[in-house]
Amino acid sequence: MYKFPIKTYFFLALAIAILLSLSPMLILIAHHNSYEILDKVILFTTAFLITFCNLLFQNWLQSKEVTVWRRVWLTAVLNCILFGVNIMVRIPFWNKIFLNKPPFAVIVGIDLVRHAIIVLVTFWVVSFLRKMAAESTYKIKVRDLENQTLQLQLKNLTAQLQPHFFFNSLNVLAELIHIDVQKSDQYIQHLSNIFRYVLTNQERAIIDLEEEINFVSSYLFLLKIRFDTTITVTHTLTDASAFSIPSLCTLVVLENIVKHNNVEHMEITISLSSDKSYFVIANSLNKKNSIEVDSLGIGLANIEKRCQLILQKSILIQETDSLFEVKIPLKIKENEF
Repeated sequence: MYKFPIKTYFFLALAIAILLSLSPMLILIAHHNSYEILDKVILFTTAFLITFCNLLFQNWLQSKEVTVWRRVWLTAVLNCILFGVNIMVRIPFWNKIFLNKPPFAVIVGIDLVRHAIIVLVTFWVVSFLRKMAAESTYKIKVRDLENQTLQLQLKNLTAQLQPHFFFNSLNVLAELIHIDVQKSDQYIQHLSNIFRYVLTNQERAIIDLEEEINFVSSYLFLLKIRFDTTITVTHTLTDASAFSIPSLCTLVVLENIVKHNNVEHMEITISLSSDKSYFVIANSLNKKNSIEVDSLGIGLANIEKRCQLILQKSILIQETDSLFEVKIPLKIKENEF
């Protein structure tokens, strides 16, 4: 059952009662006496109470699994009671107000039309509110399911990347430790940073950009050692502390770079976009043969969905004959303001 605040129905009933009583109220500007004023006050009050009761009743009724005819019958019973009370309250004033009194049936008919309008309007309002609430709840559930599915996809993708990357890294370390002890210590430190990053952030939706940059630095350090410094890395980053970024997206982009390119003499540039709304990773293109690697796009499609769910923004991809660039959307940290 969708529960709306009582004050929502209160203000809706107030608005409807004002609209339905506006014309009789305006008549008082031309001529009025104490009985007319009191009658119009009672008119407004009964219109408000009838509307308020119908809003609450329709909300309760539409939450129950009952047939259409039963709904109609219950609504009719309630409003026959309300209409009868309304007539009984107002009759004493009609004899005092009307000098040339119209037929009683005409007076009752006017009130009956107004009452019917209230019933129809309240039914439509409650139906509309419940439909909007149902659609909102459905969208939230779909969004949660999509997010859960995407998290599983990203975990699976990360799980596939980790063994490949870490086995290669350990093989490099096994060779490096016999060649350069000092560099192997640095290598171990950066490798542990990456382990910590992946384990810590695979459950988080968004992280500080500074954490992401530290990861990128460690990751690229390992790549440069692994490929014997054939990779050139350029950093142009400022004001990183003011931003957050969807977690693990950079990992997917960097793995795609290594997976789909020959890394000899590759140049990688890490920067912020000119308007500081994107984290930009660009690399010089030297693509492997299509036979050597699966088609590009699975990982990028995954982070596209992730960014859409978390930030409602898309990644931007630009490719030329010599350059491939991926822009990951950033979020300005609220505590900066």
